[in-house]
Amino acid sequence: MKTTEWIKTRHNYLYKRNSGKYYARISVEGKQTFKSLKTDRLEVAKAKLRELIDRVESGSKIANRNDRKLTLGDMIKDFEEGVELSADLKPKSKKFKMAIYGYISDYWHKDIADQPLDKITKTHVRQFFLKMNDYSDNRFNQTLDAFRSIWDKTTKLGLAGFEFDLVKRRSPKEKIIKLPTDEQFEKWLGLLGKDKWGRARVEYVRFLAYTGLRADSEAAWITWGDINWEKKTIAITGDPLTGTKNDRGKQDSRHTGIGRELPLFPQLEKLIQSMRQGREHEGPKDKLLKIASPKKAMNTASDALGIKRLTRHDLRHWFTTKCIESGVDVGVLAKWRGDADKGEMLLKIYNQVRDEHSQQMAAQVSF
Repeated sequence: MKTTEWIKTRHNYLYKRNSGKYYARISVEGKQTFKSLKTDRLEVAKAKLRELIDRVESGSKIANRNDRKLTLGDMIKDFEEGVELSADLKPKSKKFKMAIYGYISDYWHKDIADQPLDKITKTHVRQFFLKMNDYSDNRFNQTLDAFRSIWDKTTKLGLAGFEFDLVKRRSPKEKIIKLPTDEQFEKWLGLLGKDKWGRARVEYVRFLAYTGLRADSEAAWITWGDINWEKKTIAITGDPLTGTKNDRGKQDSRHTGIGRELPLFPQLEKLIQSMRQGREHEGPKDKLLKIASPKKAMNTASDALGIKRLTRHDLRHWFTTKCIESGVDVGVLAKWRGDADKGEMLLKIYNQVRDEHSQQMAAQVSF
């Protein structure tokens, strides 16, 4: 039986076996060991050795035998567990991130449980992102960010076969916000106000349109106790467990997040006072909005009027557009909306005005 023979070359740390293959003699986790360079060509072996030494000197891990058993499925499972355990993510955000990892599971060229990390090629990555082309810019970019995180960890484990620079982020298309005129809006509300639940639907829609609150995570939690008639403000604290969007990680189990306050604008104050009529018996913990969502009725009314269907999020756009058209400072408006970027996003998205407002402004121009 032929014994294994290690032949030291004239290059430091470089050895050769009697099979012709080159190996690096390096220290891994405090132990001297041989790492195959997977080549029998000297120049290739020298290049791979330099790369390996650079990794060791930079503190990166050199994959051991157990690491090489890791699959793409193992890595995704690890990231999914991180999402589930995160205290900074709201349930809706967790669901979205889990869907992102699901795309990798669904569209990878093979079962991810059978895909060794160190066997992933550039072709595999390109094929996957070609399948993601049909998705929105946001989902594409979010998936790209998720895969980059996976690849960064793969690289730190010493299992990446290449640097990840294959796919570029998409530049989101300019968002065009199409809203009805004031006259169309009032006609639309008139259709919403019919039948038994008409009053509740109109109150719901006007409340969102006059506050710009996020429907499920903010507006749905407003109670009579949140209204301060003396200060003329509304306290917005959001979901008792997760707070408002920008409270992430800032509240404990009893929710002591920072929240925010919104002024009681004249029309908003008048609306809330009208909502109180017939409900004077309700206490501070009772909610203002009596229904969860009038989405179906909103769609029906839009179709009947022949305008673009308005969503609950469009009501947030309506509030923002009205404030901008009224000359509200972007920084103040961002605070009212609960935006964390102090107005940067507002300047990018709301750089257009409604034709109706444009004509009103034009009428004031004098030469």
